[in-house]
Amino acid sequence: MNKFYLLLFLVPLWSQAQDSLTTRTTQNVTISATDSISQHRSVPKNYLRKDIWRIDFLGPGYLNEHRLGKQTTLVSQFRLVGSFRIESYDYAYAAKKVVEFSINPEVSVAVRRFYNLAKRKEASKSIRYNSGSYVAAKAGYVFAPLLKNVNVDLQGAGFNVLWGVQHTATRHFYVNLELGIGVAQYYKNTVSPTGNFILGYTF
Repeated sequence: MNKFYLLLFLVPLWSQAQDSLTTRTTQNVTISATDSISQHRSVPKNYLRKDIWRIDFLGPGYLNEHRLGKQTTLVSQFRLVGSFRIESYDYAYAAKKVVEFSINPEVSVAVRRFYNLAKRKEASKSIRYNSGSYVAAKAGYVFAPLLKNVNVDLQGAGFNVLWGVQHTATRHFYVNLELGIGVAQYYKNTVSPTGNFILGYTF
């Protein structure tokens, strides 16, 4: 009879110990799973394409966007840039208008840092072909004119800090707008507002 009472006393203790062990094990597994999910979410996904080639219709020219990191790209560009000016001269015997223009080749490189690709993805907005907003640092050089009339010449180096947004719609139609400030030799090294607008085709 004493053994029977002893057994009744030990069984609840054993059951309680088993429940405590199971609870601790479950908690450890839950914590480990939570940590794993948290670590997975903290790693930014790579939404950028490795290489993109585009044609600029307005330049005209072409550009390549190459992925450097999860949120960073390097853009190399070649295009033709133009400048023109119309001046009127009043003489005693007649008035005269003079059209001055210059067409120059330009090469440039820019580093872009995208900052809203994940938010666009979560909002079900397109990030196709790196569609999104970015900040950029851009350096370029304008060569001697291919075609020139009178005294317009844009030759020299320039550097810009820009905010931009780009989008590829209807499969391949490309739009890009950049605004910022810059300094250039052909503007007598003065800091001034600058901008760029591209309509093109994405391959």
